[in-house]
Amino acid sequence: MLAHARQLLDGSVPLPAGTARVAAAMLIRRALEELAAEWSGCPEATTRSQLVIAARRLPPTEAERACLAWFALSEACHHHAYRLPPNPVELVRWLSVVGGLPAPHP
Repeated sequence: MLAHARQLLDGSVPLPAGTARVAAAMLIRRALEELAAEWSGCPEATTRSQLVIAARRLPPTEAERACLAWFALSEACHHHAYRLPPNPVELVRWLSVVGGLPAPHP
């Protein structure tokens, strides 16, 4: 999913800029949600609950980065008539944060 988000951000996939940025945010958020489900071991729980559980299993800085990224991405993914889509700098930062999080242990 993160590779597809990168393609949207670098223009490899031809979409209007605003649409591409929102789609990239959704893909990055979904990748983070999949990690949270694996970290928590509770795929049926809400993402917020999964992140609380994951915070007990991850180093504190990683848990904080994951939570902050998820909240920011969730805000970016919701349509607001008065808001612009996330800017590319924010998206690249979130992509970097999610891509740098540790993989779940089996």
